[in-house]
Amino acid sequence: MEKNDATFQFAQEEKAVDHLENIEPWTFLIVDDEPEVHHATEFSFRDVTIFNRPITLLNAYSASEGAEILKEHPNVEIVFLDVIMETDNAGLELVKTIREQLKLWKPRIILRTGQPGLTPVIDTITRYDINDYVTKSELTRSRLLTIVIASLRAWLQLDKIETNRLRLEKMIHYSGELIGKSVLEDFAEGVISQIAGFLSLRPEGIFCAEETHDESNDHDIDLRHCRIVAAAGQFKPLINRTLVAVRDKSILNDLYKAYRLGQPHITPRSLTLFFREPSAGKRYAVWIRLSGTIHPPDSGLLNLFGSNIILAIRNIELVDRLKRQAWEDSLLGLPNLAAFHQHISQLKNQSGTWIVAVQDVDRFSQINDTFGHEYGNMLLQAIVEHNGGILNPRVFISRISADVFAFIGPEETLTNRILDQLTKAHLVIEKTEHYVTFCVGSVRINPQNDEREALKNASLALKRAKSEGIGTRIEYSEAIGMEIRNRIRLLTDLQAAFDKKQLFLVFQPQFRISDKKVVGFEALIRWRIEDGSFISPEIFIPLAEQSGIMSDLGLWIIHQALNAHRKIRDSGHPGLKMAINVSPMQLSEPACLTQLDEALEEMKISPEEIELEITESVAIIGTERILSLFNAIRSRRISLAVDDFGTGYSSLGSVDQWPIDRLKIDKTFIQKIGEGKNDTRIIEMIIPMAKKLSLITLAEGVETEEQFLRLKELGCDEIQGFLLGKPMVLPDLLEWMNKDVVEQ
Repeated sequence: MEKNDATFQFAQEEKAVDHLENIEPWTFLIVDDEPEVHHATEFSFRDVTIFNRPITLLNAYSASEGAEILKEHPNVEIVFLDVIMETDNAGLELVKTIREQLKLWKPRIILRTGQPGLTPVIDTITRYDINDYVTKSELTRSRLLTIVIASLRAWLQLDKIETNRLRLEKMIHYSGELIGKSVLEDFAEGVISQIAGFLSLRPEGIFCAEETHDESNDHDIDLRHCRIVAAAGQFKPLINRTLVAVRDKSILNDLYKAYRLGQPHITPRSLTLFFREPSAGKRYAVWIRLSGTIHPPDSGLLNLFGSNIILAIRNIELVDRLKRQAWEDSLLGLPNLAAFHQHISQLKNQSGTWIVAVQDVDRFSQINDTFGHEYGNMLLQAIVEHNGGILNPRVFISRISADVFAFIGPEETLTNRILDQLTKAHLVIEKTEHYVTFCVGSVRINPQNDEREALKNASLALKRAKSEGIGTRIEYSEAIGMEIRNRIRLLTDLQAAFDKKQLFLVFQPQFRISDKKVVGFEALIRWRIEDGSFISPEIFIPLAEQSGIMSDLGLWIIHQALNAHRKIRDSGHPGLKMAINVSPMQLSEPACLTQLDEALEEMKISPEEIELEITESVAIIGTERILSLFNAIRSRRISLAVDDFGTGYSSLGSVDQWPIDRLKIDKTFIQKIGEGKNDTRIIEMIIPMAKKLSLITLAEGVETEEQFLRLKELGCDEIQGFLLGKPMVLPDLLEWMNKDVVEQ
């Protein structure tokens, strides 16, 4: 111990300096109810200097007395605090008072106790921001001084942080005043007053903005092109004038130097700041009259303040751009959707009947894909010119989405004749004539009552027009609105049908035509609503696809069908195939095949036992994507069938490329059998083609013996229909199979 004391004393002597009475001392507070502790501590610090500063000690003999001293001397650097004094936790209560009531965060606290083990050390230190916790018996002089030096280092760091925080707080306050400005004139006036406030000066100066800038001569300035946006003090009369109006040559020289150097310029009597906004290619300068010296810390923060000014300038430019973007279409310069809504809301005081119309360019995406987006943009610009030539200037025109325009005007400005003209146009683009058609939806409104529903109803009419074909115009009616509302209600009911168990599967047998043996089943979804009636899949499946719930519904169907297939197999009917319909939307999901793999694994079903049925509409996914998907399916040993063949999008060339196993001839061709001459000519083409491609043919919707015999004669391989087996729920299907209906 003595060796350590001597070593530390040497360090103290090395740091000692003369004339310490002129140096501000450290102030330590000793709070302890034992006088001996005060004497021992005073002895330890006798003639000690730390970081070239002497030490002054304050003494308190209770926690309450310590609190009063700290109120009078809040700048104490270290508090030596006994834990147990007038009460067992008096010291800890004083810590809480120091931190929470007196709000003193900088003083470092060293807890001392004569009864170790009574208070948890780690919990005490972490909870109360205490530098150290020691027992009095182990506190030698060297140990004490080591703790003090470490505590003072921590205090110095906190003091530095606090000083910088106060400076930054001041800078942030004045910067924040500027960031909120959204108009250049208000901002410029704020810059002068806030810089002056930051430097504790009286606001007096000018803020100028260079309105045009020659980038080839970046280090020069034309006084005629610099406008004084704001001014304070004696310079206020110069607002909105150019720098030519400034008669003080020293001010002009300061500004010239700042522009030429591209950086702040400081003289004993003035401060000139320079700001560049690169994205807008603009330059700004502010000149402030000084009445004192700028200190180095303020100078550094002033640079940071200047950076914030640049950010604020960018903010103003951004706000200006956002305002334009909020109300104006950037490509065509037309009002946008928000502006259209605002315009309708401003018509509430108008009387009479008004027309709201929506115009959609037919096949615009195909035009873009074929000719490119640049051509598409030129087409839109030509459409704007065409519409402007047709419509009365009183009609408000806007672009509300990519290829959709909206119009609103009094009834006499948007007559049926005018609206019909909006369905077609002969446009000339790059000296080439281009014939364009449009679908148009319109609605008659009373601006006083129908403002909110106007665009919505016109869009519903447009949707109906698009469903009827290109170049179609539809006017909104209550019947159209009712139909759409019914679809929305039906969609809501469909989403709830899962929970109500209204959706279920039925299974229709598929037969080999040569011996009427069952070869498999097709899983078909049914929806029975609460009144016992059924909603046709032809209605709710397209609705599910359009609403985005088809993926979840399709996965549910797969699980239900595989579960049923397992029960059929386990009941003594192995070797049969389960056909499951999948939609193009379901197939386009990235996780589709992974989910299928997981379902097969979960149900312990071999891939060879199932078949996926797809319609020819899958062609909309794209040739490369289809081939990739089909090859991935076939690599899993899952067979593929094309459902409703002959009614969809695919060509014979597509079918030749697809790795499929079975063609299902649509029932519309089967129902024609027996109607007369040429009743089977489509079937007569399909069956030989399929055989040529080594594909199995299955006829759907076989209901009569005549149809069955004719298909057998033509060489069809399999059939499915009410003649031999209707769709059945699983219990009925199992019962039907177990009664040897198949053999009969």
